[in-house]
Formats: sequence, structure tokens, C-alpha cells
Amino acid sequence: MDLARDSGCNHLDNKDIRAIVLISRDISDRKAKDLEIAKNQQKYQSLFDHHPDMVYYQDKDGYILDTNPVNARIYAKYGISKESVVGKHETF
Repeated sequence: MDLARDSGCNHLDNKDIRAIVLISRDISDRKAKDLEIAKNQQKYQSLFDHHPDMVYYQDKDGYILDTNPVNARIYAKYGISKESVVGKHETF
């Protein structure tokens, strides 16, 4: 895992500077947080996908963003595809 972010400039050809400038930043905390977020997203996705009841989530305006497989199966019984529901308002 990359724990440092580095950048540098070579100014050896510049007779007024004649230096190499390196900047390094420890990003181990950010990497750990990113890993924790990914684990939480996997847990949420698993709960969403395997919940025995109909589940969907929507944005603050009431538009459906996704439905779980149970919901999709029930819609399919009525000839409605998941793709036709996602993006629609909850009152469709």
C-alpha cells in the first residue's frame, strides 16, 4: 500500500537555485479511512442485496436510485423491469 505521496522538482540546471525540492506527505490515515469506507459499502451492499423484504432507496426528491433483488422479482411478476423503475419518482 502506498503510504506517502511524493512530488519533486529538479532545479539543478538553474544556476540561481541549484537544488532538488522534494515534498512528501503521509497519507496512511487517508488510506485507512478509504479502506474502512470500502468495507462499510460492501456490508451495506450485502445487506441491501440479501434482505428478504422489498427494499429500495431514493434521493431526497423521491426518485428511486436502486431496488434490491426481491423488489425486482416482485416488479417482474407485473411485467415491470428494475431498469424501468430506477430513476422514476416513487409515485410512478
